[in-house]
Amino acid sequence: MPFWDTDYKKEALKTKAAKEAAEQKAAEAKQKALEAKQRAAEYRQKVNAIIVTTGDLKEDYEIIGPVFFQVSNKGLFSSTLSELINKYSAEIEEMRNSALINKERIDWGGLWGQRSVGQNDFEKAFFVAVQELKKRAVVLGGDAIVSMRQDIDLDTNGVQFFYLQIYGTVVKRINK
Repeated sequence: MPFWDTDYKKEALKTKAAKEAAEQKAAEAKQKALEAKQRAAEYRQKVNAIIVTTGDLKEDYEIIGPVFFQVSNKGLFSSTLSELINKYSAEIEEMRNSALINKERIDWGGLWGQRSVGQNDFEKAFFVAVQELKKRAVVLGGDAIVSMRQDIDLDTNGVQFFYLQIYGTVVKRINK
């Protein structure tokens, strides 16, 4: 048998083995992506199941600890707010369509020569902050946040900005 015939067969076997290995690797990557997507969906479900109340629960619970989140439409925190609004854009749009938050409005302050405080961002910032508190509660192993409070500070020097701090106590309900 000529040497080039065996070299060709060896090369064909190597190519076939490489192709099978690549297909196996692609299948494993696809499976990992599917599992990651499933874990993300389960995590979102846990976050959305967190109860948030400004009062107390009428059931027994174990206190886990405090949670806090801060966001602003000024400086470094404004980029964080923009990123979070983009991250939650689908949920914000769904709430807007359900009339749970206001439709985008024209900010008339510029027309009248007044500086605006960015009122359109208040509702979005509040929604984002509550969602971030819920995520922290999941990480801590809680299933509710009680006594949630917020503080909105307005910076009225020059162009007006706001700072939103939101906090509460993470708890684990006992008889859930």
